[in-house]
Amino acid sequence: MLIPILIKTSKETDYEIVSNYSKQDGNIEKDNKVTSVITIEDIIDKVRNYIEKNYDKDITLNDLAEKFAVSVAYLSKAFRIQTGVSFSRYLINKRIEQAKKLLVGTDIPISDISKSIGYDDIQYFYRIFKREVKCTPVNFRRRVRN
Repeated sequence: MLIPILIKTSKETDYEIVSNYSKQDGNIEKDNKVTSVITIEDIIDKVRNYIEKNYDKDITLNDLAEKFAVSVAYLSKAFRIQTGVSFSRYLINKRIEQAKKLLVGTDIPISDISKSIGYDDIQYFYRIFKREVKCTPVNFRRRVRN
């Protein structure tokens, strides 16, 4: 099967686009050297891992597309196909999941929780949390603890 693929270059995050190569055993031969193949599935796995480790930072699809040397449109579409949700939905879900854990398992003030998951604007955090969980962070904490 011929598929467009990316190959790893000298740096960990630099990739070269190679089209119409047959992927066999995760390697291709280029210039008489065996080079490891990076498929879009590999890139999406790396993006998901990056989000898991950095959800508390300002992460944009543009930054990730640049980091992994793919176009924004391609990364967006591939991410949705691989995960079933958009990049922004995935990031929101991760942040809200972490906020819920902190609300239940700690007494950390909600403003600090908001900042610790990547929302510097507490009002925005309240809006997102209420939209996703159907109650405010304060009510969620009370309800779960009672």
